[in-house]
Amino acid sequence: MDIKKYKCTECGASLDIKDDMDTIYCSYCGTKNYIDDAASNITRVEKAKLKARKEFHNQNMQEKVDKINFIKTIFKKSEEEKKKETRFLIIFYSIFFLIMIVGITCAIIMAPKNPSLEAYNSLKLGMSYVECKEILNADGHLVSENAGKLTYVWYDVSYKDPSNEISNKSDIIIELKYEDDKLISRKENGLK
Repeated sequence: MDIKKYKCTECGASLDIKDDMDTIYCSYCGTKNYIDDAASNITRVEKAKLKARKEFHNQNMQEKVDKINFIKTIFKKSEEEKKKETRFLIIFYSIFFLIMIVGITCAIIMAPKNPSLEAYNSLKLGMSYVECKEILNADGHLVSENAGKLTYVWYDVSYKDPSNEISNKSDIIIELKYEDDKLISRKENGLK
């Protein structure tokens, strides 16, 4: 803004005025001077426009500041909220990992296992299929049936055939033959 010279209406002292000033007090005699449009080189309409623009700008800036402060309050968390959130996450992940550990442990414990050599050695000729199955703790697979003679096999559970069909005889770890539901022969392959 331009600074202009204006003379006091009472004492004639020189006063410095700005374009947007309507009044000024004389620093010598204390008189309140009303600045006319000719002295300030600005019309009242222009002053009103300047004032309106300034108020609009201030109001606009205040709205922006208010919006920013509102957003800050939404995302600002108190220390207590942060502590609660941290406690919740610690408890949640602790429970999650505990469940994972229990699940893995159960999967390991309940995973199918090959019958042991000790279980195989306790099979006696003349036992029924049900008795043998209980000792071996697993069902056998019926692979042949001929005139009352049945052959059951137990496969190595660690062997994973991609086609889900057992085709390799080396995967058979036990072979039991029955006649009239009585064990008549047994054979094992690599039991431990």
